[in-house]
Amino acid sequence: MKHELFNLALCEFAKAIDESLLPQTTISSLGLKLAVKAYPEFKLLLKSHSDPTNIEVFASALRYFMLSEFNYESIIANASNDCIRLVVKKCPFQEHDSPSLCSVMHGIVGGLTLMSLGYCKLATLSGPERAPKPCYIDLFTSPTPEAKKQAGFEYSKETISLLQKPDDESVALQRQSRRKIALGLFGSIALSLHDQPTEEVIGNKYIEALSCVQEIRAAALYLKEFNTGRFVLTSHFGLPDDILPAIRTIGIKDDSSDDNNESLLEIVERFDIHQQAIMRRTGIRLFTSIRLKTPDKIIGVLNIGWKTRFSTSFEMQNAITDSCMLIAALIDNCRLHLELKETHFRLEKAYIDAITLINNLINALDQCLERYSKRVAELAEAIAVKLNLPQGEINRLYQAAFLHDIGKVNIPPEILSKSSQLTEEEYKIIKTHPIVGAELLAPIPAFQSIIPAVLYHHERLDGSGYPEGLAGSDIPLHARIIAVADSFDAMTSDRPYRKGMSKETAISELVKDSGAKYDTAVVKALLEVLKEQEAKGDRTPAECYSNNRQALITTHR
Repeated sequence: MKHELFNLALCEFAKAIDESLLPQTTISSLGLKLAVKAYPEFKLLLKSHSDPTNIEVFASALRYFMLSEFNYESIIANASNDCIRLVVKKCPFQEHDSPSLCSVMHGIVGGLTLMSLGYCKLATLSGPERAPKPCYIDLFTSPTPEAKKQAGFEYSKETISLLQKPDDESVALQRQSRRKIALGLFGSIALSLHDQPTEEVIGNKYIEALSCVQEIRAAALYLKEFNTGRFVLTSHFGLPDDILPAIRTIGIKDDSSDDNNESLLEIVERFDIHQQAIMRRTGIRLFTSIRLKTPDKIIGVLNIGWKTRFSTSFEMQNAITDSCMLIAALIDNCRLHLELKETHFRLEKAYIDAITLINNLINALDQCLERYSKRVAELAEAIAVKLNLPQGEINRLYQAAFLHDIGKVNIPPEILSKSSQLTEEEYKIIKTHPIVGAELLAPIPAFQSIIPAVLYHHERLDGSGYPEGLAGSDIPLHARIIAVADSFDAMTSDRPYRKGMSKETAISELVKDSGAKYDTAVVKALLEVLKEQEAKGDRTPAECYSNNRQALITTHR
């Protein structure tokens, strides 16, 4: 009977704590203090085992100790080196609806884990006091990426040291700790800015930081969809899964004049029945909302469920409202950046389309009509396959070969279509097309990797090529491959001033210049490709495009 009366008195005391914010006497801190007091006995229990550092041994000892000392029964659902999952089957305060009494037990479990293993982050996966749902507790025993992603309370040695100090000093240090939490809200925002974060990443980091504020039971961040005007749930913690579909979107008045210079915090009665249902389900005593605003628009809404009916400290309230202003500005900038990227992408696509159009116009005038660039690209691709190049390189090579003569757009038509031999001055103009092609492709980031192949596809191993007279290995491999594919196609194709060579004659020319002008390995790969084509019955370019198709422009070498 005495035990029951004591439990009842403790529960009434806990309910009073639920309604107030007394940092030096919070029930959560009481749980940690009890852990500090109980640790020597628990340490002896651990030492009685043959391997006290084993995680499964620790989990079993923790389960036994909590049951024997606190009538707190749990089973071990899973135990790994980084995380222990406990399923609480029986709590001494199960019949009492007090969030603080949950905190006291969590404080004991977390404190014992911290002092034994050196690290603990405790994440509660479902409400402990609402039967028949059990309470699932994840005890992260090392600061892994998974632990950092979970919303929960991270215990530290500094926390334990704080609780071991005299009350006056403890109060001062707890207030300092609260200020650190407030600063942590801004720190979480700073951490979210790495690697060009999305608005979802920024929101998730901020909600994770809010989950460490002891006074907050739950939080939900809504961001506005500007195409629909709806506010959509982006990130949250502490809300029951089954109620999420009902609160996936919300609506508010998009009118800045409604504020009337009052606090941005609004009480729950201004919200609909879903928020009130959440209050009843989760033990939230106060529901407030903060608009995430920029000078000209509302970006989103942050809804917070508090454990108490009293306002939080002005220090914490100001930290939250100020950080919300910063979050609004960051998300707005993130969206503007995305819009700029999309605009840049559209402009880049338009430029690529223009380049493709120019290339098609050139090919439309070619002696083999619009198949010229494609033939060279396909032949270069087949050679690359024989050379066992990675697929990514093969794709880039195909693109470079398809656009390798794009620079001819700058050459006068009378030179391109000339049926007699070119003069020295005309040949100098022809030799500018690789440079012009590279300059045309330069503004497009997507084309940067293919520019060297386009620029140097007329270079030769002995240094006799153009535009720079590169020699040997100084010529990029992709350029050497295009040189062979392009030369073979040119040799076997008809020109206004000559007939195309036979395949055998073209092969002889390439073999003769192999090692001098053309890469030996590339020529060998070409021969293998041609041999396979012959076995399949494929025809050469000259055979594919006979004299009944009149050539309109030339590709001078």
